[in-house]
Amino acid sequence: MAQSNLDNACRLLDDLKGGEECLVEIRGVLRCFVTDLICMPRSQHGKAMLPLFKSCMLRINELDVDIETVERESLLDVLYRLGDMVGLSRTCLYLERWRGDW
Repeated sequence: MAQSNLDNACRLLDDLKGGEECLVEIRGVLRCFVTDLICMPRSQHGKAMLPLFKSCMLRINELDVDIETVERESLLDVLYRLGDMVGLSRTCLYLERWRGDW
């Protein structure tokens, strides 16, 4: 991921909306996730990134927080925007496959 995209990816975490108690936990998972994205070589962008997104979603599912509508919509928006940065098309709704009951 290019440095400008890295800066943008980190700023996206500030765009999350919802209850701060919930967001603290989610941001922790997303910081690790963004680090994983940054470490992936550009040649791996596209569908090869799907396992990272799956792992991130499964970690979020394991959190002991109540993810309400505001957090859900904000979180999915940020994750799809990160997907855009690494060459994934949001039109296939890939995150919905792994989203828990939130």
